[in-house]
Amino acid sequence: MKKNFMKFTFLIIMLFTVFQEIEAKNQVALYPVQKGEKWGFIDNTGKLAIDYQFDGAEDFSEEVALVQVKKKFGYILTSGKWLHKPIFYNALDFRDGMGAIEMNGKWGFVNRKGILIIKPQFYFPKYGEDDIGFPPPIRSFSDGLAAVNKSGLAYYIDKTGRVAIPNKILDKLNVSGIDSFSEGLAPVEINGKWGFIDKKGSLIIDAKFGVVGNDGILGKSGFLNGLAAVKVREKWGYINRKGCFVIEPQFDLAGFSTENLLGVEKDGLYGFIDTTGKYIIEPKFDLVRPFCGNLTTVMKEGKWGVINKLGVYILEPKFPYLDDCKNGAIRFTENGLTNFMDYGGKIFLAIKE
Repeated sequence: MKKNFMKFTFLIIMLFTVFQEIEAKNQVALYPVQKGEKWGFIDNTGKLAIDYQFDGAEDFSEEVALVQVKKKFGYILTSGKWLHKPIFYNALDFRDGMGAIEMNGKWGFVNRKGILIIKPQFYFPKYGEDDIGFPPPIRSFSDGLAAVNKSGLAYYIDKTGRVAIPNKILDKLNVSGIDSFSEGLAPVEINGKWGFIDKKGSLIIDAKFGVVGNDGILGKSGFLNGLAAVKVREKWGYINRKGCFVIEPQFDLAGFSTENLLGVEKDGLYGFIDTTGKYIIEPKFDLVRPFCGNLTTVMKEGKWGVINKLGVYILEPKFPYLDDCKNGAIRFTENGLTNFMDYGGKIFLAIKE
């Protein structure tokens, strides 16, 4: 049970964090911090940039942060001004210029101007209008399109809310599951196997894989830097955009990274390979995350540390938990201080808890 849980955690960490890595270089460096029961944001000098006023706060994504006031959610800008006041029952971080929001059991989208551009209308049949439970019947926008479900009908929409790939096209392919687009292709499930369609709804890579990217309901499972992780007969490998294996199935689990280092599991331990399949860092960790610049966080014997691309420890594994890389920094707590380390390994800020 513990092993399965760690595998699921690895998938979520590897596949969701990748969006934050891509965005980090171009973002204003503000970090959520807590004082008492309230949250605010500091800049990279430790100066309070946005006052302590929120009941919850997430890291900035595309220069927009999701915050909570009482039991409602809204979005703020790096200036601290509201992009959209907290009126939503639930919400997700901004992706591809859009934020997914939920009201009365139905999901829609707000845009970067704070306009409710796609009214809440998407829901699963088993949820009523007053049910605010997960999973949401949408995927965040990616590559200009979003996968949505409306009363059991799955299809893709564009940023105006218009149908881009209608359900009838997917039905002709006998599609039973869809996921987000990336690099012009999206994973779809057909007769229990996964393949890829293009933005016209044409099947480009035949459905012949047991799993594509991950089996988590909220996971990214498409292409990154021309490669996609797929599972065949209990082993994972990587294919190119033509559907051909460039790294043969041989791993117990496979993930992504934006630094051309791919996290993989072999015989219960995790390491990193390059895009040819050669081990750069041999499997020796209990868990790993994608690289951010020159660094990543890893777990060894239940403790977290930080390594560089040579596999050398920058921080020894002694922490019960380490945040992943967000907005140019790794956050960790030591000796009563919350420390921020940049991607080069330099601690640029330490504040008292």
